[in-house]
Amino acid sequence: MGIREELEKPLEQEVRWVNKGGGREFAYLSGESVISELNKVFGHGGWDYAIRKHELEIHHSDNGVIVCTARCDVRLTLHFEDRVVSRSGSAASTHTARDFGGVDRATHVAYTDSETTAIKRAARTLGSRFGLDLYDKDEKWKLDYYVAEETVRETYRWLEEQHPGMSEAIWKRAQRVSGLTNSLIPKASWGAFKDALKESRKVLDPKKANGNGASTRSQTIVNKIRGGNNG
Repeated sequence: MGIREELEKPLEQEVRWVNKGGGREFAYLSGESVISELNKVFGHGGWDYAIRKHELEIHHSDNGVIVCTARCDVRLTLHFEDRVVSRSGSAASTHTARDFGGVDRATHVAYTDSETTAIKRAARTLGSRFGLDLYDKDEKWKLDYYVAEETVRETYRWLEEQHPGMSEAIWKRAQRVSGLTNSLIPKASWGAFKDALKESRKVLDPKKANGNGASTRSQTIVNKIRGGNNG
């Protein structure tokens, strides 16, 4: 499969969420996952980046905290089969220190964060696979990225029916084993989560897990857990 075909694939990286206050959450991709995805698509020698500008500003706030802000511009160079393409990205990152003893760490983190974020912003211009859709205000990308909420709710209700008093523990163990960080389950992780759910049932409630007491009403959910339907 060529690079262009690879770039047409949908987003499969783990989407993380950060609380911005006021009930607002912001979806983002980690720098590590974006770099890993660049390696998958272009190969380890098929891309690189150069820092065009890296600036640091340090000042004291009114409450005595030392504020360190780094700004970074990068140029991403991508080697396609027939040509070389460049993408640019810019970012700023601010970290604080209570005294001069913490300035070195604050400046290091600000520098690193601004550089990584600038790389991510340059890469997102490559399309959905690199998180471009995360910036759409209507968040339609969630429909393609996550397992349908009703499928997840039905699966949990079935688990409660099969394992009274143990469903929460089983579910949380399955999330931990499959590496999920929140209640939303990416379609790309649904198979791993179902496997972890089966294992967790056997580990935490083996008698019920090995029984065959599924009701007719819940047979559809059983099939979803055993099969590949991701809703």
